[in-house]
Amino acid sequence: MKPKITTDGKTVWVNGPDSCLGRFGPAGAEVLEGLAPCLDYTGKPDWGSFVRAMLTHHNIRVSEDYKPHWLCTFSDIVGHRSVTVYRDSRVFLVITHGSIEERQPDGKWITYNDHSWESFVRHARENYDYEITAKRPLWTWDPDKWSRSFIKAHGRRKFREELDRLAKLNHLGPFLMAGMNMLHRGPE
Repeated sequence: MKPKITTDGKTVWVNGPDSCLGRFGPAGAEVLEGLAPCLDYTGKPDWGSFVRAMLTHHNIRVSEDYKPHWLCTFSDIVGHRSVTVYRDSRVFLVITHGSIEERQPDGKWITYNDHSWESFVRHARENYDYEITAKRPLWTWDPDKWSRSFIKAHGRRKFREELDRLAKLNHLGPFLMAGMNMLHRGPE
């Protein structure tokens, strides 16, 4: 039977058919061979030692995708139509105009139905203890709400200039439509 590797983001368990073969978490790590520990320590555990011990004693390769979040370095980048969060330089969380996708430790991707910016930020915070540093992209805003708030803050003339600028970018159709409708309706 193939071993099962599971994680909750903080602790990693490697289970064989009958028992736990290894565990790695913030409180320590252990790799068991039968009932005897072959790697057992508390304090700040070393991920590399755990991975090598699992390979040496059980011939189980534990992927870097299972590395606990508290050992990882996170960063995020705003793209033309997406915001991508990297975990140790590997893409693992992406929001696009239509979805939020998350890379699982087994390499598969999960797509979430709730794809709002607020959900994306909350998901990163609650599941990975990571605060998104990227400025909220324009395409994540509701076009009507954005139009009203822009006019209120900057006036109709500046709003017209901003619509002209967006038209030159040629990629924000809903904002142009909402903005033009707002200009034709007059002040609210």
